[in-house]
Amino acid sequence: MKNVVKVAISLPEELLERIDRARSRAGISRSDYFRQAAVGLLDAKTDADVKRYVQGYRENPEAADEIEEARAGASSILAVDPWE
Repeated sequence: MKNVVKVAISLPEELLERIDRARSRAGISRSDYFRQAAVGLLDAKTDADVKRYVQGYRENPEAADEIEEARAGASSILAVDPWE
């Protein structure tokens, strides 16, 4: 791992005990446990954002006039660019 930094966090003692039991059963260090938890949370957030975007698009797709405006705008931009 490149550029690893140490961080200090405060946790309730009971939570740390639960974490230590879980990581011990998994056979991993505290650092690995927290790293995996952080990555999992970040990935879950990203997945949730994508699902929310797709759901919003399905519920509110572009109208025909919006599609036409986007097409016209793209056409005018592309017409200015020389194609060689």
